[in-house]
Amino acid sequence: MQQPPSEEPKKTPKPAIRPRHHLPGGPTGSPEHALTRLDEAERLEQALLHELAGLLDGSTRFLRLAKRGLEGGSLSSVGAAAVMNHLCAVESALTTMAGMVQTTRDHASDRPHPRYMVAPQPVHVAIDAAVAHTQHLAAERGTRVEVHVDVTALSAPPLPIYPVIANALRNAIEACGLVPDDERPDGSRILVKAWCPAGEPTLRIEVQDNGRGLSDRLRADTSLAFSLGYSDRPNGSGVGLALSADIVSSLGGTIALRSREPEGAVLDLSIPIGSGSAAAQEDRRHG
Repeated sequence: MQQPPSEEPKKTPKPAIRPRHHLPGGPTGSPEHALTRLDEAERLEQALLHELAGLLDGSTRFLRLAKRGLEGGSLSSVGAAAVMNHLCAVESALTTMAGMVQTTRDHASDRPHPRYMVAPQPVHVAIDAAVAHTQHLAAERGTRVEVHVDVTALSAPPLPIYPVIANALRNAIEACGLVPDDERPDGSRILVKAWCPAGEPTLRIEVQDNGRGLSDRLRADTSLAFSLGYSDRPNGSGVGLALSADIVSSLGGTIALRSREPEGAVLDLSIPIGSGSAAAQEDRRHG
Protein backbone atom coordinates (compact mmCIF):
# COMPACT_ATOMS: atom_id res chain seq x y z
CA MET A 1 0.00 0.00 0.00
CA GLN A 2 1.40 3.36 -1.00
CA GLN A 3 2.23 5.68 1.91
CA PRO A 4 0.89 9.25 1.68
CA PRO A 5 3.60 11.80 1.08
CA SER A 6 4.91 13.26 4.30
CA GLU A 7 4.17 16.91 4.87
CA GLU A 8 7.01 19.36 4.80
CA PRO A 9 7.51 20.92 8.25
CA LYS A 10 6.38 24.51 8.25
CA LYS A 11 9.19 26.97 8.51
CA THR A 12 8.79 29.91 10.81
CA PRO A 13 9.50 33.03 8.76
CA LYS A 14 12.46 35.01 9.98
CA PRO A 15 11.66 38.50 11.19
CA ALA A 16 12.58 41.19 8.75
CA ILE A 17 15.78 42.96 9.63
CA ARG A 18 15.40 46.70 9.66
CA PRO A 19 18.31 48.19 7.75
CA ARG A 20 20.38 50.86 9.40
CA HIS A 21 21.42 53.91 7.48
CA HIS A 22 24.77 55.62 7.66
CA LEU A 23 25.34 59.31 7.86
CA PRO A 24 28.34 60.16 5.67
CA GLY A 25 31.45 61.18 7.54
CA GLY A 26 31.85 64.85 8.33
CA PRO A 27 32.55 66.91 11.41
CA THR A 28 31.47 64.04 13.66
CA GLY A 29 33.35 61.31 11.82
CA SER A 30 35.39 60.30 8.83
CA PRO A 31 34.03 58.43 5.77
CA GLU A 32 35.79 55.32 7.10
CA HIS A 33 33.88 55.54 10.38
CA ALA A 34 30.47 56.92 9.38
CA LEU A 35 27.95 57.60 12.13
CA THR A 36 25.39 54.79 12.25
CA ARG A 37 21.92 56.28 12.08
CA LEU A 38 18.57 54.76 12.87
CA ASP A 39 15.41 55.64 11.00
CA GLU A 40 13.47 58.49 12.62
CA ALA A 41 10.97 56.48 14.65
CA GLU A 42 13.57 54.02 15.91
CA ARG A 43 16.00 56.82 16.73
CA LEU A 44 13.40 58.69 18.74
CA GLU A 45 12.44 55.53 20.62
CA GLN A 46 16.09 54.88 21.53
CA ALA A 47 16.54 58.49 22.64
CA LEU A 48 13.39 58.51 24.75
CA LEU A 49 14.24 55.24 26.50
CA HIS A 50 17.81 56.38 27.12
CA GLU A 51 16.79 59.67 28.74
CA LEU A 52 13.85 58.25 30.70
CA ALA A 53 16.13 55.57 32.16
CA GLY A 54 18.57 58.22 33.38
CA LEU A 55 15.83 60.42 34.85
CA LEU A 56 14.10 57.49 36.56
CA ASP A 57 17.39 56.38 38.09
CA GLY A 58 17.99 59.88 39.41
CA SER A 59 14.45 60.19 40.78
CA THR A 60 14.81 56.88 42.62
CA ARG A 61 18.06 58.00 44.22
CA PHE A 62 16.60 61.33 45.30
CA LEU A 63 13.58 59.58 46.84
CA ARG A 64 15.88 57.26 48.79
CA LEU A 65 17.78 60.25 50.14
CA ALA A 66 14.53 61.95 51.13
CA LYS A 67 13.28 58.76 52.80
CA ARG A 68 16.54 58.45 54.72
CA GLY A 69 16.14 62.01 55.93
CA LEU A 70 12.59 61.33 57.15
CA GLU A 71 13.35 58.05 58.90
CA GLY A 72 15.09 59.79 61.80
CA GLY A 73 11.84 61.23 63.10
CA SER A 74 12.12 64.91 63.97
CA LEU A 75 14.01 66.97 61.44
CA SER A 76 16.15 70.00 61.98
CA SER A 77 15.63 72.96 59.71
CA VAL A 78 18.73 71.92 57.77
CA GLY A 79 17.46 68.34 57.43
CA ALA A 80 14.03 69.51 56.31
CA ALA A 81 15.59 71.77 53.71
CA ALA A 82 17.68 68.86 52.39
CA VAL A 83 14.60 66.62 52.09
CA MET A 84 12.72 69.42 50.33
CA ASN A 85 15.62 69.84 47.86
CA HIS A 86 15.56 66.12 47.09
CA LEU A 87 11.80 66.15 46.52
CA CYS A 88 12.04 69.24 44.33
CA ALA A 89 14.66 67.46 42.21
CA VAL A 90 12.30 64.49 41.82
CA GLU A 91 9.46 66.81 40.83
CA SER A 92 11.67 68.48 38.23
CA ALA A 93 12.79 65.14 36.79
CA LEU A 94 9.22 63.85 36.60
CA THR A 95 8.10 67.07 34.93
CA THR A 96 10.87 66.66 32.36
CA MET A 97 9.85 63.05 31.73
CA ALA A 98 6.22 64.04 31.24
CA GLY A 99 7.32 66.80 28.86
CA MET A 100 9.41 64.36 26.83
CA VAL A 101 6.53 61.95 26.42
CA GLN A 102 4.09 64.73 25.50
CA THR A 103 6.50 66.36 23.05
CA THR A 104 7.19 63.02 21.39
CA ARG A 105 3.46 62.36 21.05
CA ASP A 106 2.81 65.84 19.67
CA HIS A 107 5.59 65.58 17.11
CA ALA A 108 4.50 62.10 16.07
CA SER A 109 1.01 63.41 15.32
CA ASP A 110 2.25 66.61 13.67
CA ARG A 111 4.50 64.94 11.17
CA PRO A 112 5.50 61.42 10.10
CA HIS A 113 9.15 61.87 11.06
CA PRO A 114 9.46 63.15 14.65
CA ARG A 115 12.90 64.56 15.39
CA TYR A 116 13.06 65.84 18.96
CA MET A 117 11.76 64.43 22.22
CA VAL A 118 12.07 67.71 24.12
CA ALA A 119 10.73 71.14 23.29
CA PRO A 120 13.35 73.84 22.65
CA GLN A 121 14.53 75.64 25.80
CA PRO A 122 16.76 78.64 26.47
CA VAL A 123 20.35 77.43 26.72
CA HIS A 124 20.78 78.32 30.41
CA VAL A 125 17.50 76.57 31.30
CA ALA A 126 18.56 73.36 29.51
CA ILE A 127 21.95 73.42 31.23
CA ASP A 128 20.48 74.10 34.69
CA ALA A 129 17.97 71.26 34.27
CA ALA A 130 20.68 68.82 33.16
CA VAL A 131 22.87 69.76 36.13
CA ALA A 132 19.95 69.40 38.58
CA HIS A 133 18.99 65.99 37.21
CA THR A 134 22.54 64.60 37.46
CA GLN A 135 23.56 66.13 40.80
CA HIS A 136 22.85 62.85 42.63
CA LEU A 137 25.54 61.12 40.55
CA ALA A 138 27.98 63.98 41.07
CA ALA A 139 27.38 63.98 44.84
CA GLU A 140 27.90 60.22 45.10
CA ARG A 141 31.27 60.51 43.38
CA GLY A 142 32.34 63.72 45.10
CA THR A 143 32.42 65.61 41.81
CA ARG A 144 31.99 69.38 41.70
CA VAL A 145 30.01 70.74 38.75
CA GLU A 146 30.45 74.39 37.76
CA VAL A 147 28.45 76.29 35.15
CA HIS A 148 29.61 79.40 33.30
CA VAL A 149 26.99 80.75 30.88
CA ASP A 150 28.24 83.94 29.26
CA VAL A 151 25.76 86.75 28.71
CA THR A 152 26.31 86.37 24.95
CA ALA A 153 24.72 82.89 25.08
CA LEU A 154 21.47 84.30 26.44
CA SER A 155 20.65 85.72 22.99
CA ALA A 156 20.67 82.25 21.40
CA PRO A 157 17.27 80.89 20.33
CA PRO A 158 15.74 78.10 22.43
CA LEU A 159 17.20 74.73 21.43
CA PRO A 160 16.25 71.07 22.06
CA ILE A 161 19.67 70.25 23.51
CA TYR A 162 18.78 69.16 27.05
CA PRO A 163 19.48 65.45 26.23
CA VAL A 164 22.90 66.36 24.80
CA ILE A 165 23.96 68.24 27.95
CA ALA A 166 22.51 65.63 30.32
CA ASN A 167 24.31 62.80 28.51
CA ALA A 168 27.59 64.74 28.47
CA LEU A 169 27.32 65.33 32.23
CA ARG A 170 26.60 61.67 32.98
CA ASN A 171 29.59 60.60 30.91
CA ALA A 172 31.86 63.18 32.56
CA ILE A 173 30.74 62.20 36.07
CA GLU A 174 31.38 58.53 35.37
CA ALA A 175 34.81 59.36 33.92
CA CYS A 176 35.68 61.34 37.06
CA GLY A 177 34.57 58.44 39.25
CA LEU A 178 37.15 56.16 37.61
CA VAL A 179 40.08 58.16 39.02
CA PRO A 180 41.09 57.21 42.60
CA ASP A 181 40.96 60.07 45.12
CA ASP A 182 44.65 59.71 45.99
CA GLU A 183 45.56 60.40 42.35
CA ARG A 184 43.63 63.66 42.32
CA PRO A 185 44.20 65.63 45.56
CA ASP A 186 42.25 68.65 44.25
CA GLY A 187 39.13 66.53 43.68
CA SER A 188 37.12 65.85 40.55
CA ARG A 189 35.64 68.77 38.67
CA ILE A 190 33.36 69.37 35.68
CA LEU A 191 32.95 72.71 33.95
CA VAL A 192 30.05 73.51 31.60
CA LYS A 193 30.66 76.62 29.47
CA ALA A 194 28.34 78.33 26.98
CA TRP A 195 29.10 81.43 24.92
CA CYS A 196 28.76 83.03 21.50
CA PRO A 197 32.08 84.09 19.96
CA ALA A 198 32.28 87.77 19.04
CA GLY A 199 31.06 88.44 15.51
CA GLU A 200 29.92 84.86 14.92
CA PRO A 201 26.26 83.72 14.81
CA THR A 202 27.28 80.53 16.60
CA LEU A 203 26.60 79.03 20.01
CA ARG A 204 29.50 77.19 21.61
CA ILE A 205 29.12 74.77 24.52
CA GLU A 206 31.89 72.81 26.22
CA VAL A 207 31.66 70.16 28.92
CA GLN A 208 35.12 69.71 30.46
CA ASP A 209 36.16 67.14 33.06
CA ASN A 210 39.35 66.03 34.80
CA GLY A 211 38.44 62.34 34.70
CA ARG A 212 40.38 59.42 33.31
CA GLY A 213 40.52 60.88 29.79
CA LEU A 214 40.11 59.12 26.46
CA SER A 215 41.09 55.52 25.88
CA ASP A 216 43.96 54.81 23.49
CA ARG A 217 41.47 53.68 20.88
CA LEU A 218 39.47 56.91 21.10
CA ARG A 219 42.62 59.01 21.05
CA ALA A 220 43.42 57.37 17.72
CA ASP A 221 39.92 57.98 16.34
CA THR A 222 37.48 60.09 18.38
CA SER A 223 34.72 59.62 15.78
CA LEU A 224 34.19 56.11 17.18
CA ALA A 225 32.58 57.65 20.25
CA PHE A 226 29.63 58.80 18.10
CA SER A 227 29.00 55.40 16.50
CA LEU A 228 25.78 53.77 17.64
CA GLY A 229 26.58 50.80 19.88
CA TYR A 230 30.17 51.80 20.66
CA SER A 231 31.17 52.25 24.29
CA ASP A 232 34.45 51.83 26.14
CA ARG A 233 32.63 51.43 29.47
CA PRO A 234 31.51 48.00 30.75
CA ASN A 235 27.99 49.29 31.49
CA GLY A 236 27.78 51.70 28.56
CA SER A 237 24.85 51.46 26.15
CA GLY A 238 26.58 53.09 23.18
CA VAL A 239 23.47 55.19 22.57
CA GLY A 240 23.93 58.59 24.24
CA LEU A 241 26.70 60.14 22.14
CA ALA A 242 25.31 58.79 18.86
CA LEU A 243 21.94 60.37 19.60
CA SER A 244 23.62 63.58 20.77
CA ALA A 245 25.45 63.76 17.46
CA ASP A 246 22.17 63.21 15.62
CA ILE A 247 20.46 66.09 17.47
CA VAL A 248 23.38 68.48 16.95
CA SER A 249 23.70 67.49 13.29
CA SER A 250 19.97 68.15 12.73
CA LEU A 251 20.57 71.70 14.00
CA GLY A 252 23.34 72.16 11.45
CA GLY A 253 26.02 72.00 14.14
CA THR A 254 29.07 69.92 14.95
CA ILE A 255 30.05 67.86 17.97
CA ALA A 256 33.58 66.76 18.82
CA LEU A 257 35.40 64.95 21.59
CA ARG A 258 38.98 65.71 22.48
CA SER A 259 41.53 65.17 25.21
CA ARG A 260 41.96 67.82 27.87
CA GLU A 261 45.48 68.50 29.05
CA PRO A 262 46.89 67.52 31.43
CA GLU A 263 43.97 65.19 32.20
CA GLY A 264 40.37 64.52 31.28
CA ALA A 265 38.28 65.18 28.20
CA VAL A 266 36.18 67.89 26.53
CA LEU A 267 32.94 67.55 24.59
CA ASP A 268 32.66 70.54 22.25
CA LEU A 269 29.43 71.67 20.57
CA SER A 270 29.14 74.34 17.90
CA ILE A 271 25.64 75.27 16.68
CA PRO A 272 24.84 77.98 14.13
CA ILE A 273 22.11 80.34 15.37
CA GLY A 274 21.86 82.92 12.58
CA SER A 275 18.50 83.92 11.11
CA GLY A 276 18.69 81.27 8.38
CA SER A 277 19.96 78.46 10.61
CA ALA A 278 18.10 75.26 11.49
CA ALA A 279 18.03 76.42 15.12
CA ALA A 280 16.26 79.68 14.19
CA GLN A 281 13.79 77.83 11.96
CA GLU A 282 13.00 75.41 14.80
CA ASP A 283 12.46 78.37 17.12
CA ARG A 284 10.04 79.97 14.63
CA ARG A 285 8.19 76.70 14.23
CA HIS A 286 7.58 76.51 18.00
CA GLY A 287 7.02 80.23 18.37
